[in-house]
Amino acid sequence: MKIIMLMAMTADGRIAKARDELVNWTSREDKKYFIELTKEHRALIMGKTTYDTIGKPLPSRLNIVLTREKRKDIPGSLVHIAGTPQEVIAYLKREGYTSAVLAGGANVNGQFIERGLVNEIHLTVEPILFGTGMNIIEGVDVDVHLELVKTEQLNSSGALLLVYKVLAS
Repeated sequence: MKIIMLMAMTADGRIAKARDELVNWTSREDKKYFIELTKEHRALIMGKTTYDTIGKPLPSRLNIVLTREKRKDIPGSLVHIAGTPQEVIAYLKREGYTSAVLAGGANVNGQFIERGLVNEIHLTVEPILFGTGMNIIEGVDVDVHLELVKTEQLNSSGALLLVYKVLAS
């Protein structure tokens, strides 16, 4: 199964100032890329905090929330899995999916990276600095080697899309 980690970050490498921050600081072009990629792969994996920040299932794709809680209070194409990243992948395979987009947060990203389950990383680097905040991955101590396979300037403000292949950890 192909897992693509998709994140936006500041030029100083932060994905948010705080855990519950809305991602309202990214460019229109980044948001468009997010929608296109997640609809193309039809499945979106995220942690509970990321889901709660969004506030609702995103349409036209399966939304999977990796959480320790069992929540049945939210309608839509939403599945809560209280388990491991491997259990998420097993569920997706049973449902006929061959790929999915991993959209954070940092702890869930770390769980997938630590287990060697991410094949590609798509990063939008936005021309803004936070100084402090959250990293792309948390809770793990790994060295993951990447190969840059694509760069694209998304807009005249300097937002860059970087696409990496994950080589090894």
